[in-house]
Amino acid sequence: MISLDLKRSSVSCQLVGHHVVLQLDAQQHCVHVLHEPQVVKALPLKGLVGQLLSFEQFLTHMLRQARAQARLRSLQERKYRTAAFASP
Repeated sequence: MISLDLKRSSVSCQLVGHHVVLQLDAQQHCVHVLHEPQVVKALPLKGLVGQLLSFEQFLTHMLRQARAQARLRSLQERKYRTAAFASP
């Protein structure tokens, strides 16, 4: 299981505990998962805007992504704190 930009993807049961390399392939809109010198899997990129963005549009998009990530982190921290009080 790998985690990339708040998304989890399954790679291979044989690679549990092993280090892998992620290589972005912008032309094919995917991320290649490499172990040793070979490609193990190609994961499609999700959440693409689908068009060229101006700098201002890109900045707006990235700010939205950052806010969403901060909200998720806050929620996870809150769940962790409340779970600590709930267990005996």
